[in-house]
Amino acid sequence: MVEVPPTNLEGPETTINIYAGTGENAELSNFAERPVRLGNETFRTPEGGFQAMKIWFTNSVLLGNPASEKNIKILEKLKTASGAEAKKLGQQIEDLSQGTWDRDSSGVMKNILTLSFEQNPDALANLLATGDATLTHTQDKTKWGTEFPRLLMEVRDELRGTEPTIQENERKTYSGKVTSLQPNQIFVFGSNPEGRHGAGAAKYAKDNFGAIYGKGEGLQGQSYALPTKDLRVKENKSLRSISPEQITSNIRTLYTVARENPSKEFLVSDYSETNLNGYTGQEMADMFVNAGPIPSNIIFNENFDKLISTEPTTQPNQNSPEGLPPIDRTSDSCG
Repeated sequence: MVEVPPTNLEGPETTINIYAGTGENAELSNFAERPVRLGNETFRTPEGGFQAMKIWFTNSVLLGNPASEKNIKILEKLKTASGAEAKKLGQQIEDLSQGTWDRDSSGVMKNILTLSFEQNPDALANLLATGDATLTHTQDKTKWGTEFPRLLMEVRDELRGTEPTIQENERKTYSGKVTSLQPNQIFVFGSNPEGRHGAGAAKYAKDNFGAIYGKGEGLQGQSYALPTKDLRVKENKSLRSISPEQITSNIRTLYTVARENPSKEFLVSDYSETNLNGYTGQEMADMFVNAGPIPSNIIFNENFDKLISTEPTTQPNQNSPEGLPPIDRTSDSCG
């Protein structure tokens, strides 16, 4: 069991340090023996899965080419590696797009942590047993010294299971295009980090629902900007320029905002067809599913809702390492 004080776990005044190297609450570490399933592959530790995701952030794969033979061999080793072994293997991955990885690695880490606890109920019980205590990772002097415990506390809050959710066949939907809103309704549209709302649903939100040009994410007027495309990426006309992992993280943030505003209804733009961001309707639906339990006040278009299922159906990218989901883009590890 996790080595935590038996009382006073309700508030942030209690501090719990997590570090595998010293055995402090190691079951909550990314190095823990906590198998995580990603796509069709299972990794012995979350660290193994995290390091494997770097392969999608290599320049070759980002340009739509196959992963290198060396990186494929590293991927196979990562499936059975211990946490410490996985960290070292990750440092051997070649052709990493370091800037892109640095930008998106926190979103990747959070998704890996979420899946690892969702798939291991005993581990989740240990995490929830920490209450609202402040988690730390003090021995790590990289960015993960503060980022890892911050993400872990977010995952803990999101997995408490207290938020209202509804069954697939009970979900409220809307039909047609969103051309007007009730006072309690918010229009959710696909955005870009720079907030250049110049086309599609983004332009409509700017012209009609108070979206602010230059604001790339979050609530604005009666709209919510959800980043799904990065116009700063010039390759392939910016299509698929934000990875599924990062979009999933952005959707998870939307879900948090929806839970914080239970009196509001968040009408999500219709993603049922191929979109301006380059992803198919099914790929977008899988990202909304992967983001976790869908709050009851998230309202989908009826056509898009038909693509929402309890199990993602998106197949791996043919140029990505076989078995894992195509993802987004050396902060190397959390111990």
